[in-house]
Amino acid sequence: MRWTLLVILTGTLGCRTSTVQHITGRTRSAHSDNTMLPGLASWNPHLDSERAAVAAAGWNAGSRSQAGVFPASAFRLTLNEAIHTALAKNPDLVALRRSEAVSVAALEVARTYPFNPQVSVDVRPFTREAGGESAAVLVATSVLQEIELAHQGRYRERAGSEELERTRRSILQAEIATMAQTEQRFFAALYQRERHELAESLAELNQEMLEVLERRFEAGQASATDVALARIQAASTRQQSELAWASYQAASVELRSQLGLSETATVEPMGDLGKWTWLPSPAGVTVAEDRTGKDTGTVGTEAKALANLVASRPDVLAAEAEVASARARLHLASAARVPNVKAGPVYEHDEAGTTFFGVEAQVLLPVINTGAPLVRQRQAELRQREVAWEQLQVKAKLEVRAAVERYEQARGVVERYGGDFSEGLAREVHRIEEQFAAGQADLIRVYSARTSMIQSRLMYLDSL
Repeated sequence: MRWTLLVILTGTLGCRTSTVQHITGRTRSAHSDNTMLPGLASWNPHLDSERAAVAAAGWNAGSRSQAGVFPASAFRLTLNEAIHTALAKNPDLVALRRSEAVSVAALEVARTYPFNPQVSVDVRPFTREAGGESAAVLVATSVLQEIELAHQGRYRERAGSEELERTRRSILQAEIATMAQTEQRFFAALYQRERHELAESLAELNQEMLEVLERRFEAGQASATDVALARIQAASTRQQSELAWASYQAASVELRSQLGLSETATVEPMGDLGKWTWLPSPAGVTVAEDRTGKDTGTVGTEAKALANLVASRPDVLAAEAEVASARARLHLASAARVPNVKAGPVYEHDEAGTTFFGVEAQVLLPVINTGAPLVRQRQAELRQREVAWEQLQVKAKLEVRAAVERYEQARGVVERYGGDFSEGLAREVHRIEEQFAAGQADLIRVYSARTSMIQSRLMYLDSL
């Protein structure tokens, strides 16, 4: 369906929106200031929708008013309002944002020097010599500070910074995914609502037809077969309407859950699928070959556009930050192979009254644990992160290309089979109904025309 393609584009292109910046209070990037998502322009209530065309031809496509679908206390939300609400209240997103504070605290820990000075005091006030005489009090003290010789603190801070960046990119990716899921469920609810309106309208028309035929049968102007057929059609379409209503309710519940609203809240999406304007895919991303397989000369431009879109995806940026963090941990492990030195001044006053001043130094000998196993582990982790990053770029490129192509194909279908096509069908259905009223068409033709009209409308909704 149309909004499914839009969701793929949204998650694939990794757009930065002012919506995310407004809710989170953080400026991600200046890639876009538009709160709308790729491919989606705006909802224009002044456009001629298919429903208006059908109504003009005498076809009531949605006799149940929207005010009667939900109670007055329902949340009536536009797409932008739904996205804002989801970004602010989605439970998964709210919990994930807390991880940024943890990463900030971890960075502060990494910036703090891990070793405090070590003070040693040795006082022996009671000393007796071999002859029984008391000697002077022995006092010895030293102050030692452990010193990192290989600049390990620099690598710890770098690893903490990259981990914080990875966390922020992951949050941004989750925010964009939340926007895409909200968009998908919003349009799914609109889709199910319009399907229900079509089913309800057809059920009411068939019920009216049944009542007319029953009156004609009583007047001797209709056969029992026609009445039985009308009764079957009325019961069938009424059941379809009830099933469509249940599907609409399920879609509304999913949207409510996505928005993080309470279970007692009722959500009503505003808008009409037929009144949305769909923009072309991002500039520069097109099909490089025409239908004959001939190169159009846009391969270079397309490759650059795809590379820019892939590089700007938050999940790719998060993977890149993971690579940088793993590299910093490797450098830290390599630096840790250089032993730290403990050094500081020493003072001693012994039993004979002699005073000593000097410097003491201590160092661990890397004999048993040389640090090489940890370095090899960090090298393997770095290679793993690099491979994951490279494969994610390949996957992202394929997803972008496939999403753009599917979106353009669906957009082309909508543009070709829009309002004009529906107007023609609506006029034909109205003409057949007039012929039936005049006794020039049988009942089966009326039902067949109405079914074709409904199927045409459903196919149009599916293309959206």
